[in-house]
Amino acid sequence: MTKKEKIEAASGGDALAIVTMRPISISLQEAARAVDLSESQIQKLVQTGDFPRPRQLSARRVGFIVAEVEAWVMSRPPSECLPAPDSGYGRAGKPGKSAPPPPG
Repeated sequence: MTKKEKIEAASGGDALAIVTMRPISISLQEAARAVDLSESQIQKLVQTGDFPRPRQLSARRVGFIVAEVEAWVMSRPPSECLPAPDSGYGRAGKPGKSAPPPPG
């Protein structure tokens, strides 16, 4: 029995709507990943007022509002430069690529 059939059977034959929500708030790490910047760069931009400030979600938790982060990205000017072909891989290099043999 498929998941849909189980749902229909449990509800007396009427199919229930399955609602999927995307996150409303994200952590600093998730915001950094989303905009392809480092966490420290995000923090610097927040301090200078150039990036949306995180919101207090509870006494010990803050998060960035996804819609504000998306609006910030869309407000950025278009670039005349293309990203470097190896951008996004860091010092480790492209995944699956082995290091060159040592000289000698």
